[in-house]
Amino acid sequence: MQKVSVEIPLKDFSKESTPDPLSRLSTVEIMEQIVAIIKPNETITKALKRLGGTQLSASQRLKLKKKGQALPNSAADKDSLEKLTSLSDWLLHQGRDSVYQDTFEKLKHEIASASEDIFGDESGEQSSSKRVKLDQAAVTVEVNWYYKIGDKMHGPLSSSEMLQMQNNSVFKAGTKVCKESNKDLFYPANRIDFDDYID
Repeated sequence: MQKVSVEIPLKDFSKESTPDPLSRLSTVEIMEQIVAIIKPNETITKALKRLGGTQLSASQRLKLKKKGQALPNSAADKDSLEKLTSLSDWLLHQGRDSVYQDTFEKLKHEIASASEDIFGDESGEQSSSKRVKLDQAAVTVEVNWYYKIGDKMHGPLSSSEMLQMQNNSVFKAGTKVCKESNKDLFYPANRIDFDDYID
């Protein structure tokens, strides 16, 4: 029996695929749309939880309906949830790994910094306290940290300074650290790779 090979041409789907509508927007425009959805002092994760609401059982929905109360998940919340999810995922795919921990205030600051950097400030000088880099419209700001030994909190220190202290074994067992943007959430110092937060 003789084998016959048949070549089947593969269809090129790359030409047919519809372009992502978010790809036309800059990172700053994406962040502006996110800020329009989330609330002050809220991270993107908290906003997603708020918009997603809690799943109610059928009996709980019936009780709310009998009382004349609105069900928690409105159509507007669902639209906002879908929009926030797609915007956040777009930033994540652009290399912004911490997008879901970004707060309203951090995004507002980065938008303002990017606008200032693009249009220039009045003095024409760039502040040395800001580390803003525009790379394909991606904005990064170095994270500042606090560390806590016992009840005493120290900081803020840059990620570079924290890395140096970690390498010099300054942090003993039980030392906790938190980001300047969220002083309520502490992590064990030995579990943080500060190198990941340095440009």
